[in-house]
Amino acid sequence: MKILLTLSLLLLVGPSAQKGPYSLNCPNFSDRLLVVIEYDAGDEGMPWEVERARLTPMRTDAGELLDADTMFTPRIVAPGDADPRSSGFKKLPKNKRLIVWELERPKKSWNKIKRLAGSYELTHGGEVHWIKVPGEGEPDAEPVKWEDKHLSEAGFNLKRGVRKISQLHVQLTGKVFAFDRFTLQDENGQELSSTSSSAEFKSYTEQFNLGSKELKDLTITVHMEDGTQLSIKEIPGASKYRRVRGSKWKKAGITVQTRSANVQEYYAKGTGDFDAYAKYRWIDSKGKKLDIFPESEAAGIGKQFTTACRVPIDLPKGAKLEMGVLVGAKTEWLEYEYLDIPAPR
Repeated sequence: MKILLTLSLLLLVGPSAQKGPYSLNCPNFSDRLLVVIEYDAGDEGMPWEVERARLTPMRTDAGELLDADTMFTPRIVAPGDADPRSSGFKKLPKNKRLIVWELERPKKSWNKIKRLAGSYELTHGGEVHWIKVPGEGEPDAEPVKWEDKHLSEAGFNLKRGVRKISQLHVQLTGKVFAFDRFTLQDENGQELSSTSSSAEFKSYTEQFNLGSKELKDLTITVHMEDGTQLSIKEIPGASKYRRVRGSKWKKAGITVQTRSANVQEYYAKGTGDFDAYAKYRWIDSKGKKLDIFPESEAAGIGKQFTTACRVPIDLPKGAKLEMGVLVGAKTEWLEYEYLDIPAPR
């Protein structure tokens, strides 16, 4: 149930449940100002997700109007995310959680923000329970009921299954800055959608789901920034990366490699509250969270809920998949107001 509250967030969670709000100059962007509220693990009212945020105009005590990107303000910073209060890539500790407003830094001399106010839909409170995703089951068999007490407590009634997905992985190395994009087309010129991509300093990788399509009927087009298009009609289909040969790649200063793979995907479907879904994580044999970003998706319309997570090809031995659910959390529409937030010291 979603309830309209007109209480300040400070009154909702209690003064002892948080530190802040306080302001600081953003260490990564000189023109930005951050307003931060800190939460510790176990705090009553722990925030999990902010949606549909609205922000009222703000002014400093000098009368200057502050601008904010309302699409990303405020936002939740979760454990393991980049800590916006630190420069570089320092991660937020596992026992900490933040709500952050990112504002334009005032240009005039100022001592405080007179008023920070607005509203948002906040999922908060309760506790995350991590549920082991069962690894047994024949691929593409009929889904079976997923029995788990925490799923029931969180309001889910799901059936689970596993399926195989045929994929093509395409990797480009070399002059990545001169590269624009890949497209993959079938014999009728219809483009196949990319499912995920990753980029590093000198490489770019993209994954495509093939469905029932065969490699011999597909064409990869490599689009360069200068408008050049390089086609691959005979796609190597080995399970390990194989380089696409030809003098045109050397001339362009790039190397393209491809590999085909049949990956497993765990999925679940049924009924449940999407606001109580806390995504996936991979853990090692000792239960420690692995530094793997799960390729997952989820959707919820009304009471209907579906979710799926693909298994990485290079998964470490002994790794296990868990899905998180929020038990006892509430999703409510909140109006908040903070007065006289001091300038950074």
